[in-house]
Amino acid sequence: MKKGISPLIATVLIIGFTIAIAGIVTSFLLNSSKDIKFEKFMEDNEFCDQVAISITEADCSGGINCPITLKNKGSFNIYGVIIHSDTVNTEAMPYFSDNAILEPGKILKDGATGDGIDQAYSLPKEKVTLTPIIKNPEYDGDFDVNNKESQILCTRSTSTIDLTQIS
Repeated sequence: MKKGISPLIATVLIIGFTIAIAGIVTSFLLNSSKDIKFEKFMEDNEFCDQVAISITEADCSGGINCPITLKNKGSFNIYGVIIHSDTVNTEAMPYFSDNAILEPGKILKDGATGDGIDQAYSLPKEKVTLTPIIKNPEYDGDFDVNNKESQILCTRSTSTIDLTQIS
């Protein structure tokens, strides 16, 4: 007569293996979820592929500061820029004044585009990088300076110019 394990023991073993595998998978998923940075979802996504800002003109003949001209060469409205250089970092206030918008194809020169943008950009004579900010198209409300969910920071669409090379 052949002997095998009883159905009761087989059922207990199957349930035990199932619980052990579920524990391993749960542990893996919990550890993986700790590595997710949700802020990263709000920057450099597919919308930034359609964003382009350029510095079309810079006049550094007047001394230590250089007025610049910005142009929106992309497909999305630009709601502001973050300016980085050795002495300037505008992350605290990276927006155009009065929540104005730099529309596609428009130019910001001497602080005026005719669309209500009255903030002039006069930068120190050094290498500067501009990072555009757009409204998150998946956000239901209006663009809000104080609401990071309404914004997308496009770090892949930066524009850099070395103002020390311009006279």
